[in-house]
Amino acid sequence: RELWVQVLEKAWAKINTSYAATIAGIPSESFSTLSEAPCVTYIHRKYKVDDLWKMLKKAKAMGYYLATNTKANPNAEKYGLVEGHAYSLTNLEEFEIGNGKMLRLIQLRNRCGSFEWTGNFSDQSPSWDIIPNLRQKVGVINKDDGIFYMDFNDFLKFYPYTFVLKYHKNFYYNYKKLEQQSIEHNTCAKFILSQKAIVKIGLHAKQLRFYDKVPNYEVQPARIIISKFDPSTKTYTYIGSDYHTEETIYAETNRHLEPGEYHIFLNVYWPYSTKDNYTLSTYSSCPLEIEELKKEDVPNDYLEQILIDFMDKKSKKEMLSLDTTLQVSDEDNDLGFNMALISNESDKQFKFSATVQYQNLVFMEDDLVGKRSKNSATVGVLHKKERKLLVWKLLKEPWETKLGFVEKKLWLYNEEQTKQDELELITRAFGGLNKKRFNDDIFYSEIENEEDIILVFKNFGRKT
Repeated sequence: RELWVQVLEKAWAKINTSYAATIAGIPSESFSTLSEAPCVTYIHRKYKVDDLWKMLKKAKAMGYYLATNTKANPNAEKYGLVEGHAYSLTNLEEFEIGNGKMLRLIQLRNRCGSFEWTGNFSDQSPSWDIIPNLRQKVGVINKDDGIFYMDFNDFLKFYPYTFVLKYHKNFYYNYKKLEQQSIEHNTCAKFILSQKAIVKIGLHAKQLRFYDKVPNYEVQPARIIISKFDPSTKTYTYIGSDYHTEETIYAETNRHLEPGEYHIFLNVYWPYSTKDNYTLSTYSSCPLEIEELKKEDVPNDYLEQILIDFMDKKSKKEMLSLDTTLQVSDEDNDLGFNMALISNESDKQFKFSATVQYQNLVFMEDDLVGKRSKNSATVGVLHKKERKLLVWKLLKEPWETKLGFVEKKLWLYNEEQTKQDELELITRAFGGLNKKRFNDDIFYSEIENEEDIILVFKNFGRKT
């Protein structure tokens, strides 16, 4: 009698090339397809336990739809769970159990209608006795109906993700297909708001099943950056971003954006010979038109502007001197970059150097960074009222990277005095014993000066 279900299933198989290609999959894919709303993937290891609990509680309170899935775990079936299987997340409960400790319970439903968790706080578990009448308070029924509770810590052991469908009535969906020109190229699009609005931006790469002919294909890291653009001054302010190794990612503002022009920058790290095509989507409280921008429509320093604005909004300042500061963003910032910003607010010139300890990061190869080597970064001269930005690109997931500054040095810099000191150093070096013969007439000397190595040649002959 419910014929539309079979028709929809056939349409889904047609889109995905075959019925076989639709086997398995993840809940977020079907959620977004059916509703057009963003389904955000929360990777549990990305968050602190308390923060994740608050996020899920808030999502449930807002009426969003939540789902999760088990990972490959040999102990799953031992406790009544199905490996690689989707579950609905239907409730979250919290109770005080004394000494300031809290019991956090999460209710799941196996969509098959049977096969339930058999560990702590399962239907027949004695764990419920920790609080009198707790079983009755949450409405536990001892029945194999696929519905069960488990402790939140146990939940995190078996379920690596939670999918949150952020559906809103009367929101508007739009999309635009884009093609990325190169592995480092950022595709850019814009939208204009004539009124305050909530906007959620999505980047949708093709699913893994569409790349079965690409050898050794793996899902690649993707990035979205939302920024507000002022056409009169050609300047940007940071609004929001997301960075994940996922086929679909979303950047959310979670607040009303003011009227104005907004630019979206997108990138997928794409090492394959085939062209990279993906879809940009908007989900908003008012209708939006998306327009792709050309390279000449965007200021050359757009990324530097956005990252510096992010640092000013999100990172703490360390005082290097009365007028100079160091800001470091070395945690998961949803940008796919680690950064350091050195600012000189004085009318004096300084030099700054530091030894940088990092893991699974690489310096960006562009004008944003100063002089650098494998384990150190020398910004060089900081002119008066100048700010310099160092940027590292992530090579792995944010929780697998590390960045730290040690042996920081800052000193006043006088260009004329420095030249005079170097000349005296060179004169002393050639008066000493460290000269080396280059040929019959030319000698050379290696001189170490602060963070520099100076190679000096001197011609004692009569020929040029």
